[in-house]
Amino acid sequence: MAITCHFHGHATLSFDTGKDRILVDPFFTSNPVSDISADDVQADFILITHGHFDHVEDLVSVAKRTGAKLIANYEIAAWLKQQEVPEDQVHAQHIGDGLQHDFGHVKLVMAQHGSGLPDGSDGGVAAGLILTLESKKVYIAG
Repeated sequence: MAITCHFHGHATLSFDTGKDRILVDPFFTSNPVSDISADDVQADFILITHGHFDHVEDLVSVAKRTGAKLIANYEIAAWLKQQEVPEDQVHAQHIGDGLQHDFGHVKLVMAQHGSGLPDGSDGGVAAGLILTLESKKVYIAG
């Protein structure tokens, strides 16, 4: 089956496998070139590289509206729970850890970048993502 990738501007991407919709770093509301609103985007899974505003601005609202499973580092996962995202939606994954998820394989790799969250909380270590979908690999620098 064909996998489609769509660039929504800045660092926001979406992938459609025909079965699953994967969203990376949801930043729509303040993104001047976004082609879709946070209220209209659909996702089954959301991957987060780091906690800066321009990567998580719409994360909580999209997650709550869609019920998407969230995959992020431990600190961002803990922050999401504080934002009242249901615990069963949040999956904390360690940097260097590669795990098979329902849609494909995700490995978080260290990125030389900050990760402070919008409210000043510590976002942990920033990550790049190695995403494997149907034997196709893509590196997402975030």
